[in-house]
Amino acid sequence: MYSEVYEPKESNLTITIPDEFIGKRVVVEIKNSEEAKIDRIKKLEQSLVGYQVDLSNFKFNRDLANDYE
Repeated sequence: MYSEVYEPKESNLTITIPDEFIGKRVVVEIKNSEEAKIDRIKKLEQSLVGYQVDLSNFKFNRDLANDYE
């Protein structure tokens, strides 16, 4: 994967791609930085769904936690 961030000064933009992409099909996505940030957050949330634990009924017993005997 190859990623670059540009701040264009006009509506035309020329980009140079790495040599390893020449002759291959590439996908170009144009997003503003806020959209990209939201997409990264959504992907992270989706990847963590299986690791979420409901702790709403959890009660912490400090005496039991500090009982070393």
